[in-house]
Amino acid sequence: MPWKNGGGRTREIAVYLPGAGMDDFLWRVSVAEICEAGSFSLFPGIERQLLLLDGSGVVLELPEGCHRLLKPYQALRFAGEAPVRCAPLNGRCHALNVMTRRGGAVAELKVSYGAHLIADTGILRMFFVARGAYRCGGKDGMLFELHQGDAVLIAGRELVFSGQGDPDAVLIEVEFRL
Repeated sequence: MPWKNGGGRTREIAVYLPGAGMDDFLWRVSVAEICEAGSFSLFPGIERQLLLLDGSGVVLELPEGCHRLLKPYQALRFAGEAPVRCAPLNGRCHALNVMTRRGGAVAELKVSYGAHLIADTGILRMFFVARGAYRCGGKDGMLFELHQGDAVLIAGRELVFSGQGDPDAVLIEVEFRL
């Protein structure tokens, strides 16, 4: 889908509340494709986190200065209402975009390599496969595979993720503050 301001494209992974639009979500996870320099959409009242997934990097110009994300899994947190210009370095790149409404939810991003156990702690978690593949299983015998770009929401259960080959994943933890 196009960015809110039409300046790029994004693939929505998940949004809460289901069916929420760009102005009324509590949290949102997407993958942005950054092909050319331009401004990010403004999201007043939203805390944003951008994590570089691939490519040669991006330069982000914010009011407080210039930030460079040059290696995969480098991240930057910034206010959604801040005017941000972004420029990819040496061609197209993709970035994980995690947005939470201030006062309603807060998110933390953790990069995971290889195997990972996710236990139920009352916090909503999303496991996003950034590279490679993972097998996932639970105590109930459920078993499935996730590949690059796949994600699974985890709430109320314990799951074990075991990497196949040389995988990387991003664990997104969302805590509600309502």
